Amino acid sequence: MPVSYKNCRDQIYFLHKGKTKTGKPRYWVSQKAKGNLLESIPEGYEIYERPGGMVFVRKIPKTPILPHELQYIQDQLTPLNNQLAAYLESEHDAYVCTLTVAAQRYLEKNRTRFESEIRGKEIIIYEVSHGHAMPMMKFELFDEESREYLAYRWCFKGRIDGWMRIGSRGQLQDLASKYCPALGTDEFYELW
Repeated sequence: MPVSYKNCRDQIYFLHKGKTKTGKPRYWVSQKAKGNLLESIPEGYEIYERPGGMVFVRKIPKTPILPHELQYIQDQLTPLNNQLAAYLESEHDAYVCTLTVAAQRYLEKNRTRFESEIRGKEIIIYEVSHGHAMPMMKFELFDEESREYLAYRWCFKGRIDGWMRIGSRGQLQDLASKYCPALGTDEFYELW
């Protein structure tokens, strides 16, 4: 049975294998179930989904971020995602009741939510809406020995879009519990 992967948009991808011009193996995913399909993921590789649903094959990256640190950020985002879903249901309760099951599934799949990913020495939090991911906040590992992080938020000021540092450095748990609840609120834009 070929390796398949279903992304957040319910699209199914299949793992393919080919060769480069120099004869080295090359791996990719495609929605086509034809070709040289693999029945297992090669050692040292993974199928990865970016926030927003883009799927690809990559070498498993080496990162100084520990798995429990990423899990802590994801745990901070879960209540925010649940609050967004509850808000949408309460605001549009009468409207949603008249929708077909397919339309309700579409709304659930495309609702705004927060997702995180590791990029090198950073944990980046994205706001995902209708398949588009916008960076909102990041935590950058400052010191590997003391596990201190720096917090940043995305600055939305026209031509100077970019990362803006907020607060001072500290432990990830302290920074995340202080800044993550501001995501999706007006307080986010007041973080300096």
